Order: sequence, then structure tokens, then C-alpha cells
Amino acid sequence: MKVGLPVITSNITAMPDVADDAALLIDPYDIKAMAHAMKRLLIDKTLRSELVQKGKERVKDFSWTRSASQYMELFESLV
Repeated sequence: MKVGLPVITSNITAMPDVADDAALLIDPYDIKAMAHAMKRLLIDKTLRSELVQKGKERVKDFSWTRSASQYMELFESLV
């Protein structure tokens, strides 16, 4: 997402929470679903553009600075 590419990711573990609606979510054990998602991105220019735009927005929610700040707040609340 950060480099401006559309993303296909797993629909299990934390990936749906991380990707939100900025990626195509697939069963990572389903090869046909993976191939179908890749084909969709190759064929559907509108979908590809939408995912790129949503991805650029989504990555703004994640940064090392933000994570460090949140950890500092947590640590300070525990002291």
C-alpha cells in the first residue's frame, strides 16, 4: 500500500483489520481465489485505482512514530 500498489491479502489473522477495505481479502489456502483476485486486479482498472487510493489513505493510520507515542502513553499510564 505504501508504494502505491493494490494489495491482495489474507482474510484470516489480523490482516482484515490492518487492510480494512483497502485490499482484496482472500483465503490464503485457496489457490483459485488467489488467481481470481490477481485476474481481477489485472482486468479491472477501476478496482485497481480504488484500492491504490484507499491504500494510500490506510497507511496513514500506521507509523513507527505513532506506535511509539501510543506505547509511551501506555507506559506512562502504568507508572
